[in-house]
Amino acid sequence: MTAREALEHARLLLDTLRLGSERDPSLAARWARVDDGALVTLAKYEGAEIWLARRLRANDITLSAASADALDAAASRARARTLRADAALGAVLEAFRATQVECILLKSAALRRLTARMPFADARTSADVDLLVPEADGDHALGVLRARGWSLLDVDEVKGREEAEPPLPGERDTVRAMLANAPKHHLPAVADASGVAIELHVSTGPSVRPMESWRRAMSTREPAHVGAHAAWVPSDTWLLVHAATHAITDAVEMARSGLRLRHWLDGAVLTDGGQVRWDHVRERIGTGEMGPPPLARAWLWTAAQLCGREIGIDELGTGDMAALDLDRLLAWRLHVLARHAATDRWGQKLIEEGARIEADLAPELPWKAEPWQLQFRRRGAQWMARAAWGWWRLRL
Repeated sequence: MTAREALEHARLLLDTLRLGSERDPSLAARWARVDDGALVTLAKYEGAEIWLARRLRANDITLSAASADALDAAASRARARTLRADAALGAVLEAFRATQVECILLKSAALRRLTARMPFADARTSADVDLLVPEADGDHALGVLRARGWSLLDVDEVKGREEAEPPLPGERDTVRAMLANAPKHHLPAVADASGVAIELHVSTGPSVRPMESWRRAMSTREPAHVGAHAAWVPSDTWLLVHAATHAITDAVEMARSGLRLRHWLDGAVLTDGGQVRWDHVRERIGTGEMGPPPLARAWLWTAAQLCGREIGIDELGTGDMAALDLDRLLAWRLHVLARHAATDRWGQKLIEEGARIEADLAPELPWKAEPWQLQFRRRGAQWMARAAWGWWRLRL
């Protein structure tokens, strides 16, 4: 697949996924001319398999037999993970009700409760549960779960949950130090017997004071249900702010994780069907709590593009915006995934540095605790990956 063909494939995927668009008869003909297997592989990597499957059905698009089977299997696995996450969430809510621990649902756990007015709110892949608890109750809430059999995730599982593999033996001390020094906006993750991770947040971001996070969520909360269990979700505005903050914070640390379609789906769903107070969003961008303001504006603008909405100064405020090109970002990933497995370390480095270039982020800094030899190797791999991206970019 040439660079230009990859770009054509990426644009087709985004045109297909776009929410709020009417049925487009031209999409089927375009899908018939491309490598649909490559696009299914990309959708799986992006965590958008359920999203893509629904949009293909809505547009009466038929894939080749092998690609259709691969997408159906991936979507089924994603739905099974979601069911396990909801079962674990119900158990947590029951435990917290019995011990009088207050909590508010976050991220996909909250969005799945809003499908009545946002039909695609449950379409993104998720295998864990995120909850906000008062800072004063955090240790008690964690103790409640530990007493009922939830176990702490070790360093391999924490690092490997977003990635496809755990750290290498020589990296474990480095990763452990990184986790120990990370901003304490959530408590150590725990998991039940089914492997569903539970993350108890005391804040919605590294730069937001826990008391302020709880005040915002409580002042605008809405009732919801998880099966027979009563729950609370934040307002659409704070769900959008938190979705962007989480994605951008992840992107600054690991761009190949934060800048994935599964995160933008949250933003697209909320921008398309939510009741968003954009004055609050502008204020949060201006404070820098959502991450670098140029990247925050670019992230939100891109989310709006995925639901066919135009947003500008009224929603994002004035200021610089990162030149984030989602078409090119996905085309580069298609190029890499055609040559490397998602678990391949060199492939991951290529995807990482390509994403960092698109988001105007500096190369990932080696951790200071690492031996200088490992730091030197990492630096060399970063610049080689950037050179490969630059050569590929010239062929577009």
